[in-house]
Order: sequence, then structure tokens, then C-alpha cells
Amino acid sequence: MTILEKAAQAVEAREKEYGHTCTNFKVISSLWTAYLGVRLTSKDVGAMMILLKIGRSRTGTITADTLVDIAGYARCLEMLDTED
Repeated sequence: MTILEKAAQAVEAREKEYGHTCTNFKVISSLWTAYLGVRLTSKDVGAMMILLKIGRSRTGTITADTLVDIAGYARCLEMLDTED
């Protein structure tokens, strides 16, 4: 199975656990906005999660799991239909 196939499976599994990506990322962006005092969108959440994974790889190693996560967050970004 390819990294992209694994990412697609992971996104589907997370939706079953946590709800649709659009809803979940909107909730996260609201919480981060309240905490930081800076307005963030759902798309910001996806981009920042990718940056988190890149940051971790800078202090560790780039694993297949990290690449799956990055691809999964890219898939989530693609699924976000509006800039909230």
C-alpha cells in the first residue's frame, strides 16, 4: 500500500472517530483562535498540522508514518470547501 493510500485510509478512519474534517477543523480553529487571540481558519489548522510534522522531522527523522500524516493533512485541506 502506498503512502497516499494509507493517508486516505487514515483520514476515513479519523472521520469515523472524530467527525467530518470540516467540522473538526472548524472546532480546532475556534479553540486556537480563542487561545492565541489571532483569527485562524480551518485551512490554517491543516497547514499548521503539516508544519508540526515537518518541525518534528527537523529534530528527529522523517518516517513513513510522518509522510502518511503529512499526506493525510494535505487530503484534509483538499476536503475543506470553504474558507471560514
